[in-house]
Amino acid sequence: MINYSKKLNVKLKAFLVGFISFIVITFALAFIGHKFSLSWLTFAYTKQNSESGFYVSLKPLMPVVIALIASFILGYLYLSYKRGYTKKKTLFKLFIVISYIYCLGYIFFDIPHNTFVMRGIHAIMSFTFSYSLLYFLLKDKKQKNSD
Repeated sequence: MINYSKKLNVKLKAFLVGFISFIVITFALAFIGHKFSLSWLTFAYTKQNSESGFYVSLKPLMPVVIALIASFILGYLYLSYKRGYTKKKTLFKLFIVISYIYCLGYIFFDIPHNTFVMRGIHAIMSFTFSYSLLYFLLKDKKQKNSD
């Protein structure tokens, strides 16, 4: 018999780990940006009232994006730990998740790869992304065909 309350408790704890890490990392990055005058980490809030209406902007959102990605990864690691996965399997899945994030960032933001190191990182991440995506799609079709 499956204990559903224990499953729910683990998922709730994973959510809390992710949420608390999101808040802590966001404030830490904003503090670092303010302390060292890093414009891409410092929050700037502007509000303008005019005859045609009002304009509100919050820039930049990079600390929030970094904290969101980091909290997702930490929550995933916590769930993997609680499910009893081996360290090797957890790190491999984490590498796949990071390659997905990198490739999506490359697609949307066109990350430059004009140095030898960045070309190597780009090749490894693209290969991992492509291979894991194909594996996921083919594994799903294979299971449907066997049923």
